[in-house]
Amino acid sequence: MFQFPALRSLVETWVTESNTARVRSLSSNFIGIAQPNHNIEAKLHHAGIVSSRKITKVEATNKEAEEKVLVGEEEAEQLVSASIFTDQGSRGQGVGMSLYRSLPIAREIWDRADRHLWTIMVTHFPCYSPSPY
Repeated sequence: MFQFPALRSLVETWVTESNTARVRSLSSNFIGIAQPNHNIEAKLHHAGIVSSRKITKVEATNKEAEEKVLVGEEEAEQLVSASIFTDQGSRGQGVGMSLYRSLPIAREIWDRADRHLWTIMVTHFPCYSPSPY
């Protein structure tokens, strides 16, 4: 029985980034025996999306006995995200610059997005540094 709180903690930490309010359901079935001194390996697998909620399959295995001891499923709200598409304005260098130069609000939005995307690129692809900002 001690496995379920450990499982829930693992799921909340990795799947919902410690935001328990995002968990909508978590179920598990004990299919083997695990003791506190056993070496248990947990695996999380993104199984799909249902009604905009992320479904994660959970499996815990006793590494010494090489047998499954627990299987489960978690359903969680996803974080709000946005996608950026270059669209057809990216076909040539300087496209959109007249709008950037003439409208302060466009310039502000463009500059904020540029700084944000630059930070992401440097974080994930260090070859993009040093930053121009």
